[in-house]
Amino acid sequence: MQSDKKRKMAPTRVILFSCGSYNPPTNMHLRMFGTYISFLIINISLFVNTS
Repeated sequence: MQSDKKRKMAPTRVILFSCGSYNPPTNMHLRMFGTYISFLIINISLFVNTS
């Protein structure tokens, strides 16, 4: 029986979804997604793979 400390959790996959028109995409659109990612990293301890 494994202890809770040794047991690894499955990674959580998150998809950022936003509706609307991004034509043309602006710096504020990119900044908005950057804010979403920062929130997830800080509050959920999420590892972000940008590749």
